[in-house]
Amino acid sequence: MTHVTLTRMPSNHLHLHYAVSRRTQPSQKALRAIADAQSLVNNRCSWTYERLALKPVERRPERPQYSSFPFVQFASAKPALPAELARVDGGPVVRFDDAALAGSTRVRDNLWNAHLIVAFLKHVSASFPELLLELRDDTGFVLPGAVWIRGGKVELQRDWLNRERERVLEFSGDPNAAAPFVWAEAEALQGRFFLDAPAGDFSDVMEIQEMIGVSYDELNSLSLADAADIVVNRVMTERVPSRA
Repeated sequence: MTHVTLTRMPSNHLHLHYAVSRRTQPSQKALRAIADAQSLVNNRCSWTYERLALKPVERRPERPQYSSFPFVQFASAKPALPAELARVDGGPVVRFDDAALAGSTRVRDNLWNAHLIVAFLKHVSASFPELLLELRDDTGFVLPGAVWIRGGKVELQRDWLNRERERVLEFSGDPNAAAPFVWAEAEALQGRFFLDAPAGDFSDVMEIQEMIGVSYDELNSLSLADAADIVVNRVMTERVPSRA
């Protein structure tokens, strides 16, 4: 697997948002399996801040229409955030309009936890290839900002990237503002979707020590993304019990 070897996180407030599209509504069997897999990864792996939190999304009841009673607004409306964004605990939270399942995890500056999230989503996607998953992050871990995951494979979410590029260009009026988007698209086309690092940089993580039986030198030749895939696969296939 080709990967970018970088060890510094772009932000110390990484907040990953993920969802399963309502267009590919999971069956009850899939829902139970996803919940079980999430519990296993949460209990068996090391998390320094928040854990995986994928759960069903309740449909919001539609506002009833009272055509004979017009509404009168006495105060000026607050400027609205984009439809897909809100703020919770001072940070941006993505709202997926068509999600059957959704969640978010703040991992701060922990690159290992970020890759565990990706590995978990890839496992779910490979186990249920009929599902369409989405992962977003605007703090630098997801290089193009948003990706699709289907059949266990990560794909560029090109429409999202193009909309963001157009929005930034319109806001700034500077053609150079598109450069990061061009770079991110080029990286994604080469199969590089996430900030990566050598697994050796995280050799003190318990599950890496226990489940990847290689030397420190061999760990340095293994990407953190591949290490997370190995760990999540072992947790799933061997049903490794929690240390708690």
